[in-house]
Amino acid sequence: MRILISYSHDSDGHRDAVRDLANCMRRRGYDAWIDQFATDPDEGWLRWMRDQIDAADFVLIVPTATYLRRWRGHEQPGKGKGKGATFEGMVLTNRLYRAHGRAKGIRAILVGEATEQHIPDELRTHTHFQPPRDCDRLERYLRGLPTAAPDPLGHLPPLAELPQAWTTPTPPRWDPRLDLENFLKNRFSNSEIERLISYLPRGSKLRMALPKNWLAPNAYVSAVVEVLRDQGELGVPDFWERLRAERGRFAAEIDLLESAWR
Repeated sequence: MRILISYSHDSDGHRDAVRDLANCMRRRGYDAWIDQFATDPDEGWLRWMRDQIDAADFVLIVPTATYLRRWRGHEQPGKGKGKGATFEGMVLTNRLYRAHGRAKGIRAILVGEATEQHIPDELRTHTHFQPPRDCDRLERYLRGLPTAAPDPLGHLPPLAELPQAWTTPTPPRWDPRLDLENFLKNRFSNSEIERLISYLPRGSKLRMALPKNWLAPNAYVSAVVEVLRDQGELGVPDFWERLRAERGRFAAEIDLLESAWR
């Protein structure tokens, strides 16, 4: 397993910390490489760096303020060397672009002067590692091993059988009698309702059918409407015309009530 560690030469201490990391990984069996392990290559440093990136199974970047500036191509000419980190940042950014942002094998590692805030945006949403705290997680990542194992998959418990067919409850049938009751209760007094009844055609059975004993006002209206419905006299046009004559300003509402009974 070959690993390239990409970093910037911020200071002697930072360079030493990166070398210690690479040697530690090599002692544990990981073929980690940094530029300090190579003499001046005949093919030149640019080709060497590209070849190292191509040959690596993983690339670990060490993000410092200097490294991020060079990754983004913002290093000012004449301000330090920085060509190596700038070139590696360009190659890795292009690789991420071609992979539609999938950072396969590219992660940030915080050693030396590296900080989380200097991780490039392209890698900020991915896991980063900070030795020695994250050494175990780093090794598991490099080996493709999870940090925890799931329990064995059990069997689905049996459930009660569902009914063969679902029945939709039938909504209650609308009764226009209720609308007429509410209208009469809200618009007329008992004496006015009695006068309305007197205008019905001769031979009306309403008076004979109404209870003889005294009823409370609301109960009286309900009884009147019930008898009118049972006797079929709510279909008599004179009844509705009389309502309009008494309460002309509610003619539209009366029209709706009459249409519900026809």
